[in-house]
Amino acid sequence: MNVRAMALLAAAPLFGQVESGVVKASDGGAFHRNTIPQVARLGDGRLLCTFGVYSKDAAANGKIYGAFSADHGRTWSAPVLLIDDPAMNDGDANMLVDGNAVFVYGTRTDAPNTIRRTATIVVRSGDNGATWSAPKEIPLTRQYMPGKTHNALRLSDGSYLMGISWDQWPERGMNARTEG
Repeated sequence: MNVRAMALLAAAPLFGQVESGVVKASDGGAFHRNTIPQVARLGDGRLLCTFGVYSKDAAANGKIYGAFSADHGRTWSAPVLLIDDPAMNDGDANMLVDGNAVFVYGTRTDAPNTIRRTATIVVRSGDNGATWSAPKEIPLTRQYMPGKTHNALRLSDGSYLMGISWDQWPERGMNARTEG
């Protein structure tokens, strides 16, 4: 599975032509299944695409990578590993961009996923992705919050907005059979 990036056409007049294309093609190995791409324009004008990666090795867990484009999506850098705990599964990449600050979030689950608890993990860059912080967990009150797969927004009053969902079964102390 290839990761494809497509930006909103409404953004084109503001930033020049934005193209749709392959960010990272499946290689049948370490980048066997590339999932849920999110694209945002950084403070320096480049694009950042974050996405989940699963290798062909069935025992391998998900990781979150990012790739950069300086030519409106025509070409992309080699992917950079952003979030990974080898003992856990990391996926559902999304981000928030505010000027030169970039926050990349992911959902961390048990491996294999028992649908009983998630953690929300974040890495931060203050220099448009040149350097990144170590991954940290954001304390949240729900047991299982999957699919934070839409980029966050900065509102005109300076506050941030990010959609989330949670599964009711883990709130009651039970594992769900599927994500609700």
